[in-house]
Formats: sequence, structure tokens, C-alpha cells
Amino acid sequence: MFLGYEAGEVTKDAVTGERGFDRVSDTLYPAGYVYRFSPETVKEGVIEKYILTFRPVYKEGSAVSFDANGGTGTMNPGAAVKGETWTLPVCAFTAPDGMVFEAWEIDGKKYIEGDEVEITANTTAKAVYADVSGKAHSITSADYAGGAIGAFDEPVFEGATVDFDARANRGYAIARVMMNGAELEPRQGSTQEDGSYEFTMPTHDVVLSAEFKPIAYSIAYELNGGAGNGGNPATYTVASGDIKLVAATGDTCFDGWYDNASLKGEPIAMLEKGSYGDIALYAKWNPTARAWDSGKVAKATTYTAAGSKTFICTVCGATKTEAIPKLVPVKLTWKKPAGAAKYVVYGAKGTKGAKMKKLATVKGASKKAAKVAGAKLKPGTRYKFYVKALDAKGKTLCSSAVVSAKTKRG
Repeated sequence: MFLGYEAGEVTKDAVTGERGFDRVSDTLYPAGYVYRFSPETVKEGVIEKYILTFRPVYKEGSAVSFDANGGTGTMNPGAAVKGETWTLPVCAFTAPDGMVFEAWEIDGKKYIEGDEVEITANTTAKAVYADVSGKAHSITSADYAGGAIGAFDEPVFEGATVDFDARANRGYAIARVMMNGAELEPRQGSTQEDGSYEFTMPTHDVVLSAEFKPIAYSIAYELNGGAGNGGNPATYTVASGDIKLVAATGDTCFDGWYDNASLKGEPIAMLEKGSYGDIALYAKWNPTARAWDSGKVAKATTYTAAGSKTFICTVCGATKTEAIPKLVPVKLTWKKPAGAAKYVVYGAKGTKGAKMKKLATVKGASKKAAKVAGAKLKPGTRYKFYVKALDAKGKTLCSSAVVSAKTKRG
């Protein structure tokens, strides 16, 4: 069967005299096609003429004609080669009023433009139209921080197929796309960054909306012999704030995080907001041993909670934090003398000449002393105490000997 004309130049071998044909393109031109080209060009004052030869191309196959089915316009017939699939073209017919092109119909089966079909005999593809003569409705959408969805400037008729795309911004993924609050399924081939969707226009206005979520990227730390990554995060997103990288922990001074295993270039001190992609960071060390200062209390210790102290390396500026155990009060116990109803506990610092002051009155034979003279006991400090036993009328029965104790941390 005739497939069309190919354009080229007839050649002749200067030695053998054998003729050939050099095609100017792979395009096949149908009968009646008007080929337009500049017949003459001027180069350095010399007119060059181009002579093209068109020759018919034949191959075993079938012809495909097109039926406008009430539409207007014309379409050139197609040629389907035997044993090969043939691509249905875009419809060039103008649909009747109130209708839109829907599909090609071949042997009672519908195909959309671009479908691959196998043609085994001369065939007619009939245009099928959808009735959209009903009322048209608006489609509204909006842009979002993480992406955008398709916009529609004109109303769409009821029953029409609506196609649109949703695209996530860099560092974001499409979480879901909705039509009037109902989630739409993406078409096959969609990705988390670029989705394609469709729906049939209902009998009312449509609002398209979408949700985009930041992608969580990983941060891998190659310690290169270090003990830890300093508590830096394992993940981040494009929406994370600036991330100031903390020094890695180890026995020697830390020289910075690098983005390459060769430790070349400048160290990375911060991951700036808006960064994206998985990241690998490599620790660099120098052989200098760390020297810590005397430290500064970051959180004061109490009798109910431990505190903390921060130290700074005087060589490289690295920091470390150590816990300070909670304070332990002094526990005083004694034997109950006959007739004793209550006890008065006295205490003072263990320094010479310190005056004893009343700490508390208790009924039991024990007391935990956390303060002396209104001040909290200090760790590593010696204090002295004694107890006076009273009867029910408040008369002193006896007094204990003075005892001393040195405080410690828990």
C-alpha cells in the first residue's frame, strides 16, 4: 500500500555510476501535500539551486480514513503498516455546537488520541463527541506554600472531562489533591512531586485544593573515629530553620564538618533554611588533645533534681555538658527518751564559734536537715547539730551531744 512520499536528492557515484537516494528527513508526505522551501539562496554572490526528488513509499499494510460524524473539517487518511501499531492522531475536526471531541471509535471500541492500535484491514476511525450543551460551571484553585495546582480561566460544561496537574515546589511532596473536599486519585505515572489528575465536571461549581508536605531528608554523619555527632539532627526538611551544626565528640579537637570524604574545601557550619536533599557530613579531627576549662553551672542542682555544668575546650572551643547530682540533705536520728513528746533541732555551720539556731520542732525521732539558718546546705561543707527533748508541757527533759556531718551530693 502507498504510505506517502519521501523527499531527498538523487545521487550518482562518480566511479561506479551507481545511483542512490539521500533522504532529507524521515517525514512521509501525503498526496496533495504542498512542500514549501526556499528555491534559491545567495552565497557569496553565487545563486545555489536545490533540487529535491519526491518518490512514493509502499509497504504492506492498511489505510485508515476518518469520519467527522457530524463535525466539520477534513483529515488526511493514515497508513498503518502490517505488524506495527499505529498511533491515533489528534482530532482535527470541529465538533458540532454544544459538543466536544471525546474519542475515536473503531469497530465499536473507543480510543483516545495517542492510543496505539493494531490495524489489520482498511479501517475508518469515527469521531465521537460528548454533549456539553448543559450549563457550564466555574473551577477555582489556589497556590500553596508547597506547590500549585492547575488554574482554569473559563467555565467548564457539565459532563466534560477535566484534566489538570499538581506540582510540588522543590523540597515538597504532594500529600493529596481534592475536588470539593473529596480526594482524587493520581493518574498512573504520577510522582510525589508531579501529579496528573482528571474528573468529570459535575452539575455545580468546583473548588480544587491540595496539601503539600515537606520531604524529610536524611543527614548521615561519618565520625572518622569520633565518639558521637554531638546531638545533631538525623533528618531535616526544606521548611526547617537554619540548623547550626554542633561539634562532634571525641578525644581530640574537632576541626569541623565537611561535605566530602576527602575533607577538602571549607567546613560546613550551618545547614541553611531552604536546603534540600539527603546529606552526608564527614568529621575532621586534629591530633591536639582537648583541654577543658573549669566549667560553668548551666542548671543549679536542688534536693529534688540534678543540675548540669558546661565545659569549653580552650583549644578548639568545643563544649560538653556534665550532670551534677542532686543535693542530699543531712539525716539526723536519735533514741526517744522516756516521757518525750517532741524535739527541737538546732544547727549551725561547723566553723568555730558558729552560733546554733533552731531549725525545726518535730514529734518523731528523726529529721532531714536541708537548711541551716535559712540557707540551703552547701555540698562538701561541714555542719553541727544537737537535739533537745521536751515533755508534753514543753519542759526540757534532756539534750543530745553536738554531732557534726559533712554534706555530699547524691
